[in-house]
Amino acid sequence: MSRMMMNLKGLGALCLPQFFYNLDNKLKSLSKLKSNEIERLKNRLNYYNKINDYFRVEKVDDRVSLEKLGDNLLKNTSYSFDFYKVGRYFSKDFFVNKFFYDCGDEFSKTISKSRPIDSSNVLLKLDSRRHFCFLKDNNNYENKLDLAVFRGACYQQNRIDFMNKFKNNHILNIADTKDYRQNRGGI
Repeated sequence: MSRMMMNLKGLGALCLPQFFYNLDNKLKSLSKLKSNEIERLKNRLNYYNKINDYFRVEKVDDRVSLEKLGDNLLKNTSYSFDFYKVGRYFSKDFFVNKFFYDCGDEFSKTISKSRPIDSSNVLLKLDSRRHFCFLKDNNNYENKLDLAVFRGACYQQNRIDFMNKFKNNHILNIADTKDYRQNRGGI
């Protein structure tokens, strides 16, 4: 989906009155699921949210935004529109900790798009237009090469070291595009 379409859909959702988003109706629809579907759903929810106790929402770190659900919905629009898909079912006066960046640290009781292994950050599908774009692939899996492929500009030392160490590995097809961008004036 293009950024313009994503923004139009997000703005349209913001314009709809809150009563269109009824959490009770959503929860009632779960009763129509089969027991194995409910079990699979519970497993996914427990993966995304490892917090099982009541807690008080309070500022956890200076890098984390403590805001009402209804605040700043036009800031970081890709993240905010995806966040609103879930948040719209709750009171706009509820407070939440949000960290809408790549997350290498644990921020307890905080919604983020990524987290370190075994941390308690609550995961949401944020910036889905970028991170959850699946292409229609007409090639059978069995006919594909057994390779990992990467193209990107590597500026961080750990990525540069990785590229240098594995650039000739037979199961990796990787390339640093940094030099290409500099020589061609951008991609």
